[in-house]
Order: sequence, then C-alpha cells, then structure tokens
Amino acid sequence: MSRNTKIVLGLLGVFLVLCICAGAAGVFLFIRAGQALDEAMITDPQDAAEVGSRIADYDVPDGYTQSALSMLGFDMVMLTSEEQSDAFILMMQFPDNIDFDREQMEQQVRAQVNRQMGSVGLDLDPVEMRDMEIRGQPVRMQVSEGSSSEGVEYRQWLTVFQGKSGPTMLMISAPVERWDEQAMEAFVASLR
Repeated sequence: MSRNTKIVLGLLGVFLVLCICAGAAGVFLFIRAGQALDEAMITDPQDAAEVGSRIADYDVPDGYTQSALSMLGFDMVMLTSEEQSDAFILMMQFPDNIDFDREQMEQQVRAQVNRQMGSVGLDLDPVEMRDMEIRGQPVRMQVSEGSSSEGVEYRQWLTVFQGKSGPTMLMISAPVERWDEQAMEAFVASLR
C-alpha cells in the first residue's frame, strides 16, 4: 500500500470516528432535550394555575383541569375537560420581545397541541369572525369548523390577545356535538 493511500485511509478513519462521535452527541442532546421538555411539563393543578396567572387571570370552567408548560420564556396552560379528552382550552403566551405574526403563532400553538393531545388530523375552515373583548381590549375571534380524520365534526375558536407579559394565542376546541357555547363565552369573558 502506498504512503498516499495510507494517509487517505487514515484521514477517512479519523473522519469516520468524528462522524460517529458527532452522531452520538446528537442522540445524547436529542434525549436531553426530550427530558427537559418532560421536566418542564407541569401537571399539578396549583402549579399550573400559577403559570396561567402569568398569562391572565381567569375562571376555570367546571369540569376542566389545568396543566402547563413554562420554558424559554414561553408560558402555556391547557385546560382539558375531565369528561371529554378531545375538548380543551389552550393559552400560549409568547415573550414580549419576540416578534411573531399571527400565522406563526397559530402554527406554534397547533404544533404544541398536536404534541400534547396527539394529532387527530383536524381539517378546519374559517366560518365566522366575531368581535369580542379580552382583558379590556377588542379582539377578533376566528371561528372554524371541520372534521377530524375519524370524521368527528369540530369547532374551534382562535384569537390573539395581549397577555400580562406578551402576545397570547387562545385556542378553544371541541367536537361540535359537545360544544358548550355558553361555557366558552363565559371563559372568554372571565379573562382579565
């Protein structure tokens, strides 16, 4: 074997070892990121309420429990129906110093909901825009309807409002057959 061949093989061996080390480091960092996310999940209702109070003050609807996530300046609280696992209220507050447009915020919230609830493949279309008030400020609530991949009809409300520490996305979603309009309007009215 020539000297040049030995050098090339040696360099390829070093490169291969570096690639293996980089891959192992990537796997380790991926696992640690997942663990950090699990540790950031707050399932204790009192601790979740504390995170929620950093977003806004509100009245939890009867039959709903809270969980939360607080990480990297983002606060999220999810209120889920104890009787209907597919009915929820989600608020996600973005840091005030981050400039997100509404579409980006919606994508972030939908991605988080899919991770939390498991994607049910909702295909929703806007059907109405409602003028409402949250925390003393006018907002436009987008009402969407559509169906899941299992054929269940859903209704969803979606808006952005100014939370206590930054712009906040509010998403309320439930199957149409169990949608409680009065309770959801009362929840929105309770945001202060």
